[in-house]
Amino acid sequence: MPRRLGGDDFVFVNEDACNGCGMCSKIAPATFFSEAVDGKGRAFEQGGDARVAVDEAIFACPRQAIHRVSFEELVRNERARVKTELVNCGAEADAKRSAMGNHCNDSWT
Repeated sequence: MPRRLGGDDFVFVNEDACNGCGMCSKIAPATFFSEAVDGKGRAFEQGGDARVAVDEAIFACPRQAIHRVSFEELVRNERARVKTELVNCGAEADAKRSAMGNHCNDSWT
């Protein structure tokens, strides 16, 4: 039976601080994965690994980018991360359009 999560059982990877070394996904592969593009870690399955394995991944992170958080903090951090990704995506699309002389290309938006 899966264990119930509560308190600080949740983990969040600060992708801005992450250097993409992949240690977290090697140590706790049922909790973390590394993004294909930049190798940055992301928690994808809260409670996927035993707490001791997740703690080992947190300790092994050379940039201290992994944090135990409450559920409320996790939701707040994930919303901020998604918002940042959307802003960055929009800035990339604007830069590509500018480079192409402002011609709209739906594949960039």
